[in-house]
Amino acid sequence: MIPLGAAGKETGKKLILFDTGVYLTHCGLDAAALMASQIFGEMNRGNIVEMEVGLELIKSSDHHAESNLYYWYRTGANAEIDYVIQSGGTILPIEVKASGKGSMQSLRSYLTSHALSPYGIRISLENYSSYENIRVFPVYAAHRIVTAGPNAPSEIDS
Repeated sequence: MIPLGAAGKETGKKLILFDTGVYLTHCGLDAAALMASQIFGEMNRGNIVEMEVGLELIKSSDHHAESNLYYWYRTGANAEIDYVIQSGGTILPIEVKASGKGSMQSLRSYLTSHALSPYGIRISLENYSSYENIRVFPVYAAHRIVTAGPNAPSEIDS
């Protein structure tokens, strides 16, 4: 199997800041005041949760190899996958949701057009579960995608 980075373009790499506090400050927000305020629950947390998941994926990957995060988008169809990683010989599309809601149209579209991905992963506020060929991980367990391998999590199989 060709490594994921060999088939991708440089524009397919996903760049993230290595600190959520730096990101919030860059956006002009006082992170401490924001966390203590009522509006934190009402604001769009999607970018923050997506960045946190990306950091967990990098931290849990092989420390002796360069970590790269990729994403996928289909122009004209408004379809995007937040992360595409390679775990062993399996290519895994990962969709991140900052809530437990939202359709999985982009994830289903990716799986239909990419035979090398036997299943996709949704990371959200939901607990472990699965829907057909989509496995759901809670946000706090994002690191398990890389560390436990393609058969994880065992919790959803029981």
